[in-house]
Amino acid sequence: MSYKYYSVLRPVGIGTCPDNFIEFYNFQHRTYVDEIGREAWGWVEYAEPLENPYMYDLVPERTTHGGIWVEYDNYFWEVADIKNNKVMLIELNTGEMERIIPADVFLRECFSIDYE
Repeated sequence: MSYKYYSVLRPVGIGTCPDNFIEFYNFQHRTYVDEIGREAWGWVEYAEPLENPYMYDLVPERTTHGGIWVEYDNYFWEVADIKNNKVMLIELNTGEMERIIPADVFLRECFSIDYE
């Protein structure tokens, strides 16, 4: 399995991403990418998930069901389920459920990442 990240602020180049990548590709111009729901300049692929892709302005490829994406606690998450006044979140890097938070915290601290 590999992990693909899209560069949303600039083309992929020296210093724009961690250097232990498998492969990268730059588009000829900024292009809308369905997998992240916004425009990107290119992508870079890794054998392991990155610890903090956001410091490089890299957005992980959607690995889950296509639900609502939010930013919470400096990470990108997908809302997996809302049950019994709790929100279950899946971390977009790994696709695994990582957090269950109270609904009031979700409403107060999570931000939509609908960029367009």
